[in-house]
Amino acid sequence: MTKLKLEKNFKNIQSIAIVDDSLLEKKEDILLLLDLNEKIIKGVKDSSYTKSIIVNKDRSYVALVSSLFCDEFKVYSYPDLKVVITLNRIDEKEYYYKDAVFSPDGKFLYVLADEKCDSCYSDSILIKIDLNYQKYTSYFRGDGIHFDSLYYSKTKQALLLL
Repeated sequence: MTKLKLEKNFKNIQSIAIVDDSLLEKKEDILLLLDLNEKIIKGVKDSSYTKSIIVNKDRSYVALVSSLFCDEFKVYSYPDLKVVITLNRIDEKEYYYKDAVFSPDGKFLYVLADEKCDSCYSDSILIKIDLNYQKYTSYFRGDGIHFDSLYYSKTKQALLLL
């Protein structure tokens, strides 16, 4: 049996991603871009709680996916970490954003959200963002459907909603 050795313990980090020769680290209220020696290249304020950092195929966009009730969703350009898209209200409704995945070609971002509702079982909405034009289309609104996660299957060439 192969013995595992802990090389590094990243403390106080919500999420981390390795992108080429750099690291993206999400801490309490900041998103950091670091070199592999952990020297800070750039940092931007972001107060969202992040369970994962996703990066598109050509490494031009980064999205932070929350695991808690997060009513704002941001997409950053990479590597300059400028906010290029912010979702909060869509057609006058508020949502909790809970999962996201880039299309295999990196041109679209699919975001899964639940309508904010204090006393009811909320419906899910799927948002498809065209990253070139920064426009979105929403699906399943008002259909009474609930999803918890999404995944893009390259073998099936399909977006899977679970």
